[in-house]
Amino acid sequence: MSFELPELDRRETQKAVEQVLEKYRLYKYLIFEEREGSITGSSEERFHGPTNMTSDQTGSIAIYNADQQAYRKSFCERLERAASRLPKLEKFLIEERYMQEESDYLTDYNVYCFKFQPSISEGTYTKIRWKAFYKLALNLNIAVIILDRNDLPEEPKHVQEILGIGRSQTYELFNKPPFQVVKIGRIYKVSKITFFKWLDGEQGN
Repeated sequence: MSFELPELDRRETQKAVEQVLEKYRLYKYLIFEEREGSITGSSEERFHGPTNMTSDQTGSIAIYNADQQAYRKSFCERLERAASRLPKLEKFLIEERYMQEESDYLTDYNVYCFKFQPSISEGTYTKIRWKAFYKLALNLNIAVIILDRNDLPEEPKHVQEILGIGRSQTYELFNKPPFQVVKIGRIYKVSKITFFKWLDGEQGN
């Protein structure tokens, strides 16, 4: 049984990975400013009596601060683990170019000419970077896969996967489908041509 790696949209996948790496730098190197509670006296006259209810503002803020710090820590650790699994050259490139505090001020030229020892060509650098981006994108589940128009959907599950919706939402869509759907007994079949016309913003049925 053969296994084929998915073909990725190179431009969009690179964009997605770079956005995640930028988020990593923000979380890693910027100090998290915790929210603080405020007590402000109100001049508004109240005509009702005591409600015997209290608002735990301090508790809510403490929970928010703890959750945010835990999320940031988890996010950074997940990306660091993904980077650590890369082959040596790919790991070095990602860490030096994208995971340092000063990465925003580095250029690709700085990295392939001065960080790599010995230096490497721009072409070699580009190849190594794409291999690293490809693996990180799959590992972090942010890969942008190119739709193969020769392998078009016939089953509801294919529509579900492409649209990224749940099973119930898929069958709700089939009740008044904007593309051609044929029901044979309890089985749905989707028109390949009209589905992708609809997906591209063209007329479905």
